[in-house]
Amino acid sequence: MPSETTGKITRRSLLLGAGATASAVALGEHTAAAAERPLQPAMPGKSGRILNAYYLAANAYTVVPRRVREDMTWMASIGTTAVSISVLEQDFDSANANIRITVEEAKRAGITPYAVPSRWGSLVAGAPSVPSNFTETHSDTWVTRSDGTPYTNSRGHRSDPNHPKTIQFFQDSVERLLTQWPFEGVIWDEPKENDAVDLFRQASEHAKAVSPDVTVALFLDLSAFQGASSDDAAEQFARIGAVDYFGCDGSPWGRDDPADQNKVLLGGDGERFISMARSNGKRSFLLAETYALAKSVYPLVDKRFPEVVDLGSDCLSYYYYPRDVEDPDQLMDITRKHVRNYAA
Repeated sequence: MPSETTGKITRRSLLLGAGATASAVALGEHTAAAAERPLQPAMPGKSGRILNAYYLAANAYTVVPRRVREDMTWMASIGTTAVSISVLEQDFDSANANIRITVEEAKRAGITPYAVPSRWGSLVAGAPSVPSNFTETHSDTWVTRSDGTPYTNSRGHRSDPNHPKTIQFFQDSVERLLTQWPFEGVIWDEPKENDAVDLFRQASEHAKAVSPDVTVALFLDLSAFQGASSDDAAEQFARIGAVDYFGCDGSPWGRDDPADQNKVLLGGDGERFISMARSNGKRSFLLAETYALAKSVYPLVDKRFPEVVDLGSDCLSYYYYPRDVEDPDQLMDITRKHVRNYAA
């Protein structure tokens, strides 16, 4: 295996030294030993720090189990303790087996599987970026502008988070999520309306009622919660009793760096959300966003990522092979170098 100081480390070369069955996995061989090794007990979701891999829209329609196994082996080799898997509304029926295989391979590697409800009601993020089937077929729930016209964006309409049908949809969906697959956590990714607190309170409480030991995390979009007036709105989400982890996402650099300043973790905001989580009795959650990056930004990521790690959030999340990057292997090499063994 190449050392930390040698050239690019691909996930295949890394896996050559990742364990007894890793060589078969790295070479793409579907061996009995790799395919049939027993499920490992997942890491506890509420003890110690968590290193979480964001694994969005992977294997959505084409799933090759040995490739999923390879991904999980790579994650486990750097000390990843949780993996977050996106679930669209339509995935309950059209990707049932795909998600089951992915969850099983995570557990086989000793990694705790979390679900990221994606684009439900157009009220959460996640991936891929598509319209909500529920919203588009329930026009009576649509959010409207001050002039009475429906709110729309590139993903269509958005459901009112306080409409009874929307609340029921979220409760029904999270119950199905936790009974259809053995997820051990739910992550609410960037709630899209400031007045959605009650929706996510009820959905989180229902998740706990269905599965009392489930871990619930919620994080906010920094770009929508900046400034003093937004602190109050963010604080309302942090106070949801059924939420265990609270935080934000952002780019792994600071306010003075020569890169996109839409939302950044360094320079105050990351610390602010960690403090907000802890003052409300929550564990803290940060997601370092590294998707859609030009290669010219990689040196900045390499330079500043250690400072994100040093913030010491209780759960640090990284993107596993994020979308739309020029050199995925190089970016994962940088990520690996800085987050490895974070949970240890």
